Amino acid sequence: MQLIIFGSGRWAYEICKEAIRFTYLSKIILITNNKEAKLKFAIFKKKISFCKYLSPDVIKKKSKIIICNSAENHFKVLKKIINLKNDILIEKPLFDNIKHLKILKFKKNIFFSRVFAFDYYLNSFSNRINTSILSKVNIDWYDTKNEKRYNQIKKHDLKIKYNLDVFSHLMNLIEIITKKKIRKIDKYIVKKDSDNESIFSIKFNKILFVIKISRIKKKRKRSIKVQDLNNNIHEINFSNDNMSLKKNSKYFITKYPYKSMGNLGKMIETFIYNKKDIKKLDINYGVKYLKLHDKIFN
Repeated sequence: MQLIIFGSGRWAYEICKEAIRFTYLSKIILITNNKEAKLKFAIFKKKISFCKYLSPDVIKKKSKIIICNSAENHFKVLKKIINLKNDILIEKPLFDNIKHLKILKFKKNIFFSRVFAFDYYLNSFSNRINTSILSKVNIDWYDTKNEKRYNQIKKHDLKIKYNLDVFSHLMNLIEIITKKKIRKIDKYIVKKDSDNESIFSIKFNKILFVIKISRIKKKRKRSIKVQDLNNNIHEINFSNDNMSLKKNSKYFITKYPYKSMGNLGKMIETFIYNKKDIKKLDINYGVKYLKLHDKIFN
């Protein structure tokens, strides 16, 4: 089996780093016009090859395809390969225009990236909370300018608004916390909205979610703070590995442990080997998230 990847940015690199471990995978082919890609991916040696365009002779019956180039090109690439029978995984955001959803009609071989659906600690955090008595959830998601992640500069796609870039992650987190699929939202309010920052709230399953996001903060942050009807607070910080677990009985604050457990590797493995968890990558998640984003921000 071979893996075909559209793109050669930081995320394509991380996908290659995980996929290279799978012995059943004979080759990884990068479709890119980036002249510097060969030097960047040289660490993976002979298992990776490069093409400027995807020609018919490159595609084999057992090829799997991942689209992880710039968001504005997701639709353009999918349109060219939509009639292939090969499995295709699209990285977030699905598209940058809700009108593009028409192309997905009746397609069962197309999947959507949901990396946090494979996160052990976030799901464990959710399982410890009685969701029937939740009243409010605060989610903070901050990035910095030119942040270095895994020895690479994390460059944001400034051609799309930040709320679109991270929206699918946020909806994925809400579904993890509530243990329910979002079919509709009861209420939403946008307090602040710009290309780089947004503050908005969503009412879902009778729970208020207050969400703050930014890609221009001085410090990276990923945190969830849950408040129940008894004023108990449950908090998990997944900005970095944090293995401390402590409870403050005076203020009823419980901080939960977190450790990165190779979520991306689990997701790529599930996609390549078509494991039973493949349902977590159902394209309808991506469709639903894009529709919700359009409703809230457009």
